[in-house]
Amino acid sequence: MAFRTASHLPFERIHVGKRPESVCLSADQKLAFVVNRFDDSLSVVSLQPDSVAVRTTVALGPMRQLTAAEVGEQKFYDARVSLDGWYSCHSCHTDGHTNGLLADTFGDEDRGAPKKVISLLGVATTGPWAWNGSKKQLEEQVHTSLLISMQSQLATEELPIEPLAAYLRTLQPPPGIAASRKQLPDPQILQQARLVFRNSGCSNCHAGESLTTDDVFDVGIHDEQGETNFNPPGLAGVSQRGPWFHDGRATSLEDVLRSGHHDQSSPLNDSQIRLLLILLETL
Repeated sequence: MAFRTASHLPFERIHVGKRPESVCLSADQKLAFVVNRFDDSLSVVSLQPDSVAVRTTVALGPMRQLTAAEVGEQKFYDARVSLDGWYSCHSCHTDGHTNGLLADTFGDEDRGAPKKVISLLGVATTGPWAWNGSKKQLEEQVHTSLLISMQSQLATEELPIEPLAAYLRTLQPPPGIAASRKQLPDPQILQQARLVFRNSGCSNCHAGESLTTDDVFDVGIHDEQGETNFNPPGLAGVSQRGPWFHDGRATSLEDVLRSGHHDQSSPLNDSQIRLLLILLETL
């Protein structure tokens, strides 16, 4: 738990339980009660003017043996897997999703070309991984993230590759924004939208259940190092993970469709764009 005794002072840390997630104060504000998610415990912290200290941490019940995915979830939020405990997977992939920012993770085998932090919701079915599609197995991508992106100092045999991959496989894509808002379109309009998706060639790159392919394509966008070929992202939950493209240049799905960065013989017209937007918001 981080605290400071005055706004002009730096934060200090004290050890409570695993993944402190919520805190409340006693009526006299002399005690703080911290809920620790990953070890089912409650820490009682004394808040005195001259000191802040943990009085006790109380287990809320016996802990059963964790599954591999549950161990992976704990590692996902654990900054100790990175260099000097600087950050965790969660720092960029917020609760398995994305912070929407760009980061130069070195995972695409070069430097100086930051890419958008992708959402990990539904990531298990969208291989190959990395923006350049260079990782054919999810475990391979996790290994690269730990060693190259996070500069982990753990010994090879201590890297939590399998648990993290097991956790990632539990993450499901978010519902389309239309479903979240309970604004699903008329089935006939949706059928028209699917026809436009197919006839416009969208399904050449976005195919199958995960709506991606295992190839890379040049869609006319280059990164700072001259890379032109990128693996198409899966479209499940695409309406919930902007901005779009590897550099986040598109701030809306309409920007994506109007960008011209797709292999089409002729630009989409307004009617086609309207129908495709309807479809994408349901995926």
